[in-house]
Amino acid sequence: MTASAIPDAVISEFTLALLEGTGWYQPDYIMAENFRWGQGKGCNFLNKICINSANFAASATPEFCSVLESEGCTFTGRSVGVCGTTDASTPYSSVPAGFNYWKNKTKVLDSFSDNCPYYVPYPNLDCEQPGDKEYAILPDAETYGIGSRCLSGTLSPTSLARRTTGYCFAMTVKL
Repeated sequence: MTASAIPDAVISEFTLALLEGTGWYQPDYIMAENFRWGQGKGCNFLNKICINSANFAASATPEFCSVLESEGCTFTGRSVGVCGTTDASTPYSSVPAGFNYWKNKTKVLDSFSDNCPYYVPYPNLDCEQPGDKEYAILPDAETYGIGSRCLSGTLSPTSLARRTTGYCFAMTVKL
């Protein structure tokens, strides 16, 4: 459960317990999904800054990104997204000094993230939605549907258009 609307969010045991606590729901806890954001990172994940203002690098965790406006994969790997903001050139006056990581009053899209940037999913690039294939960069190579996940890379139909972004491919798990 998060404070923000995230398209590839999970329904965790905490979310189900909160719903049960209202007295209106009797959830089936077998349906709970693992909430891995910050898992095993300890208190430093919550208490330390996510961006080093000296070199603009993200903390050494896969939850955060630091190249604002860059494209990549969301933490869950379900969607292609943009790092933090879609317009890093617009300064805001309401960025607290402790969260002014880039020293230019850039504000990320999620107002609940303490200005920590992460890949925010594009609404039309969910790898599990077959209809989103029409927006794929490589529509003949990418696969959208249940079980597909985002992988970052520099694939391109031409050598001139190379850029790092996310692509959706079918994934299988071998046990």
